[in-house]
Amino acid sequence: MNSEWPQGASLSKLAMTPGRIDEEVANNADENNFTPLHSATYQFAGFCCMLLSKNKVRRQDDVNDPNNPWRRLIKDLVSARAPLHAIDNRKRSILVTIIIGLWCIHPYFKQAEKRRQCNKRFALISQVLNIWLSDLQEVGVDLVHYATDEKALHLTGAVNRSIFHYHPRHSYMSTYLINFSYGPRPEDWHFYFSEPTDVFVGEFWAMAESFPCQEELELRIPGSWIECS
Repeated sequence: MNSEWPQGASLSKLAMTPGRIDEEVANNADENNFTPLHSATYQFAGFCCMLLSKNKVRRQDDVNDPNNPWRRLIKDLVSARAPLHAIDNRKRSILVTIIIGLWCIHPYFKQAEKRRQCNKRFALISQVLNIWLSDLQEVGVDLVHYATDEKALHLTGAVNRSIFHYHPRHSYMSTYLINFSYGPRPEDWHFYFSEPTDVFVGEFWAMAESFPCQEELELRIPGSWIECS
């Protein structure tokens, strides 16, 4: 199966099978172990990103509509027993694929980098992940069981949680999904990410530790004498 599906959820569904999605189709994968659920959630993330970033009420309604074509496709796949914890050859789970679909590809986040609107970006990611969890719950998935299985993959290193993305000043930077907390309801879930510029913290402290005085740094007037004991 080609992971580059035709545009539009209805065409994507047709490309897989004419009619009801069965378990064989839902468990299919291409040569990169990219499953239909990988592809559908990635495309849905892009759809949400482009609409929600516009802050239009009508667009919010389009995404929150449970009959949205992308959401229907995802629920059909899950109902057909698509593997919820499938990992592709790049060690991306379905959950991480949603985050990548939001963060790395779409122009809105490139603009957000320029405006340094990290909080807005994290809020958008949490909103879309909440929709994903709500849809899982709607089709009968136990969110606590789903979370424990997903977290086990993260803790064992089976999933790559680093997200590389464009930054206009620093070329490509990495953000890391540090952890997530969970419960039986979507609103119980919270996701914790590293801030993209955290990578520079180590450089700062390396510079501070190389200061002539190894003692605690104090605020000094530029040009004043530095006394070292």
